[in-house]
Amino acid sequence: MLSFEQKAALDDYVSVGHRSTPGWLWQSAAYVTTLLGLKQIEDGLTGNLGEIGVWQGRYLYLLGLLSRNDEKVVGIDSFVHSPDPQGFARRVENRFKLEGCTEGKLTLIKEDSTKLTAEKVQTTVPGRFRLFSIDGGHLAHEVLSDTELVSQMMLPGGIMILDDILNSTCPGVIEGTLDFLKSPQGQNFAPFCLVGNKLMVTDKASADHYRDFLLQIIHDNKDASIFRDTAQTISDFPDGVYPKLCGSDLIVITWSGDYLISDNGAPVLIRTKVCDMQEMDSPEVQLPPVVSLFERATVAG
Repeated sequence: MLSFEQKAALDDYVSVGHRSTPGWLWQSAAYVTTLLGLKQIEDGLTGNLGEIGVWQGRYLYLLGLLSRNDEKVVGIDSFVHSPDPQGFARRVENRFKLEGCTEGKLTLIKEDSTKLTAEKVQTTVPGRFRLFSIDGGHLAHEVLSDTELVSQMMLPGGIMILDDILNSTCPGVIEGTLDFLKSPQGQNFAPFCLVGNKLMVTDKASADHYRDFLLQIIHDNKDASIFRDTAQTISDFPDGVYPKLCGSDLIVITWSGDYLISDNGAPVLIRTKVCDMQEMDSPEVQLPPVVSLFERATVAG
């Protein structure tokens, strides 16, 4: 398991710390990613963690905080779309040096992901992956290429996290994702959760395991603001009936208090309303510490 200090750093980052790293990340996505990463640790699943499309490392650092001592973190980004490619890469590397639990774990592969092979990635950093975020190019062929690459490197029980799946400015993400899921290679995988503009995908044999875990978390914590809306929506459906994507039951987590800090850290979006920073700290937006919530669920289970 993670050390007490690492758990504290993880709690802090999910609750407020992620605001200090430029980038885009819905808090609900950070919260659920953490729950799933901790579940993998409880299950005894060991593997590396990675991301295509790093920007300045807001989500990649969360993956770093979820990594154990014997696990590595891989960031793949050519940084060609960054206004300061060398500066962006340096900030990511420096961020991983701030905590003892992440120092020395990061490897940055500064290349175009669509031109990489699984063999080259795993030669650079040996081992397969248990968590991998895909947030690279947003054209359909780029998304398809990235998902095909990452799917070759996943462990059984590993989770691919596809970003911007519902971003209306990037319809290619939807097209590329569906192309992958309907391909011969993608037919071995199943989406199981949609949260904070991210689609969680795992191998078909593991989908029910993670889906049931999230359903139990939602049921047991339906008074927590992050799960209240979702619990009500689930209760409105007939028992055992859920939204489907490519034939797979999907847990759709929606939260009326969700927010997305813009890249410059100024405006905050809560659904369709722009508010000030103080509103983020109102009771409606407060969350129970994610590590504590997970550990309570583990004891209850």
